Amino acid sequence: MRELNSGDIKEIDALFSIVFQHFFKKPSKSNLELINWKYFNNPNGKAVLMGAFFDKELIASGAMIPEKINYFGEEKISYKCTDLMTHPDHHRKSLSKQIISLLLKESKVKSSFFCYTLCSKLATKSFVKNNWKHLDKIVYYFKPNFLIRLSSFFSSKFDEGLEFVDSLDLLKTYKFENRTTDISVHKSYEFLQWRILHPNFPYRIIVHRNSDGEVNGYLIYSLSTNKILNVIDVDSVGKTNIKIKLIKAAETIVYKEKLRAILVTCSHKSSFGNFFRTSGYFVNTYSKGPLKSFQDLNIFYHAHLASNFSTIDSWNFYGLSYDDV
Repeated sequence: MRELNSGDIKEIDALFSIVFQHFFKKPSKSNLELINWKYFNNPNGKAVLMGAFFDKELIASGAMIPEKINYFGEEKISYKCTDLMTHPDHHRKSLSKQIISLLLKESKVKSSFFCYTLCSKLATKSFVKNNWKHLDKIVYYFKPNFLIRLSSFFSSKFDEGLEFVDSLDLLKTYKFENRTTDISVHKSYEFLQWRILHPNFPYRIIVHRNSDGEVNGYLIYSLSTNKILNVIDVDSVGKTNIKIKLIKAAETIVYKEKLRAILVTCSHKSSFGNFFRTSGYFVNTYSKGPLKSFQDLNIFYHAHLASNFSTIDSWNFYGLSYDDV
């Protein structure tokens, strides 16, 4: 096993394709653009990558992606453990466990504030056995098209002050909030600009202007191939009613463009999730189909930080950190 770098990109791409084809029963494809974007173009730093080889072929790999976090008002660096993959011919050799162990020992990861991962409930059992803590489950809050149409509060007209754009240029001078009450993604224009360059999804932005013409709120969403509008981020300067206007605008898009639903990915007990729960959204109960959710949020941290992760309410996880939407 050894650390991987940009010189191994073709081998990483080959493993991506083999694993994708085996588990999802879909034709293999090139993921070079995704790999470059995700591992090597992140404004927070390059990913830490580890891989296992057999006869010079990459048979297993994993990554730690650096991410800036607002930790109760302090800016910290965390790492997201992701993309643990094993060639189907080399299962049951504990390769993923060994790769995670190497990733946690790498100097940049070892000196970070904490690490976290999103994984299946089955994988959570393995993580917990290796000193990770299960923090919360990841759910989808959603509202289907027919409920949007039936809503007595629904109007097909867009609120004044809203603009619909395809770039983030209007956010270059936006004043992002430094959240002091939770653990959440540290947002910046540079980070958001990178985030919406994800090659697998088209992204659009709704902005809201105040009476002086200044942008005081925005919503970023992606459109999936199964006609679901996914809210990636919604933010406003001070006033909650601006967020509500932005969400209503996104719902109007679902209605006008005849999409199937509007959906938000987030940790179950977070304030972000609570906002949508109190806005008439449902928590999915599906085990199959486009609205299924089966992931857990697990963290790995130094012992002296234990008291700060004793409540799941502190962690405000949502779609900005989840690159499958």
